[in-house]
Amino acid sequence: ESVLQREDGTLYLTAKRLSLEPAAGCRVFFFRWLPLEQPQQNAGITVRNFKTRPAKKEFSRQNNTFDADTLHVAQSFCVSAQPVLLTGGPGVGKAELALSIHRYSDRWMRPFVQIDCVAADPAGIFAWLDQSAQAIRGGATVCFEALDTLDQSSQQRLSEVLEAMDPKAWRFIATAQADIQRRARSGLFHEKLCRFFSQLCLC
Repeated sequence: ESVLQREDGTLYLTAKRLSLEPAAGCRVFFFRWLPLEQPQQNAGITVRNFKTRPAKKEFSRQNNTFDADTLHVAQSFCVSAQPVLLTGGPGVGKAELALSIHRYSDRWMRPFVQIDCVAADPAGIFAWLDQSAQAIRGGATVCFEALDTLDQSSQQRLSEVLEAMDPKAWRFIATAQADIQRRARSGLFHEKLCRFFSQLCLC
């Protein structure tokens, strides 16, 4: 059995081969595709794949709620593989900017995974990450939306999970409304997770 991913991002399990021998020396193999259940399929978890890379000039047009300086910094993130933290109020376009950072990078052919930390159950998030680390060959870009809403025990576990994943295959982006760096200094946010996402910041 093996786990594979189709173009639409759906995970599938290949069933074991069934062999028949209708005649001596002749063997016929049959394969079946069985949908593989993803944890909480997928309450708050969306996998997206793209077949084309947009033109660079489209970056500003697709993120026109931001000023030129902000867009310039965001575009510089496209050429990096480091984690990114996007902080801002509701409705400013953080999720769209995160998607653009992925689509305009050299990783655009890999899946883009949106994990809504408000809608997704923490147990489902960790089960999905554990499963996908094996299933999605070549890695993906994962965006944790509303990271600041996770409880502290989930923050600690997420820090441990992310540290164990291959940084060459996986890239991580987080969005938040609250200033998690200030929270971390006050002991209200997991310090190690904050450091992990504070390598590239845009507020």
